[in-house]
Amino acid sequence: MTAAGEVTEATSANVFLVETRRARHPPLAAGILPGVTRALVIALARRAGSGCARSASRSRAFAARGDFLTASTSEVLPVVRLAYGRAVGGGRPGPATLRLQLAYAGHVAAALRRSR
Repeated sequence: MTAAGEVTEATSANVFLVETRRARHPPLAAGILPGVTRALVIALARRAGSGCARSASRSRAFAARGDFLTASTSEVLPVVRLAYGRAVGGGRPGPATLRLQLAYAGHVAAALRRSR
């Protein structure tokens, strides 16, 4: 987190916050690692018409309908609890997160089929 209260990243993962249909993420200018999976999820969200917006504050993280992390090893990982046991999105992955998980899995499956 920055001094201004902007969420940056998790240990070895990029952070996304979902508000309504749009995922928010910190900009690269915040000093985060670019992340290959992060870039792919942003592209998949844009293709799906939900898009992404830059900037993700701590207050937005607590109020979000869904948060998720991205990393090559965990792909799109829903976050259902934050610090102090505070639930995100009712304690369940939100529909936008689930859609992006499916889109990511579909993209990977298609890439594997093409490589055979």
